[in-house]
Amino acid sequence: MSGSSTQPRRGPRALGSMIANAVLLLAASACAAQGTSSLQVTAAESGRPANPGATGTLAAGASGEAARPSLPAGFPVLPGAVSLPPPADDPSVIARWTLPTEGSGPYEALLAALPGAGLPIVGAYPADQAALIRFTVAPGVIWQVILEHRDGGTLVTVQTDRP
Repeated sequence: MSGSSTQPRRGPRALGSMIANAVLLLAASACAAQGTSSLQVTAAESGRPANPGATGTLAAGASGEAARPSLPAGFPVLPGAVSLPPPADDPSVIARWTLPTEGSGPYEALLAALPGAGLPIVGAYPADQAALIRFTVAPGVIWQVILEHRDGGTLVTVQTDRP
């Protein structure tokens, strides 16, 4: 699994990143041997994931909270996704779900599926316990998907980009 970013890394952090990438590459090879890196994705329909309840549009309320955007139609959702409600206190989170799969398979599947869904990748940052993929949803609008290993599975969060 090769991560790409828009700028090269330098210094001691670069060595740590190279080691992490080497570990992830080995993990990806192991996953490929076990068949978990060939996860099939389903597409979200009209602003919501294929798994109902994983997201919804939050209308602006009396308290002045901002409207929560919906996932773009066709956003790739991995099999076995179980929806979680987005946190009420963080309107940057668009959708959140868990997957029963751990390892590099979910990352690799989303890395391959996002461009095919019309969501170009602008940066991919794999690490040992988490990974981040930044992608464009509209000209000048970048979102990110964060994958974190949690309790033998993967927590997937889609949110607006943070600087």
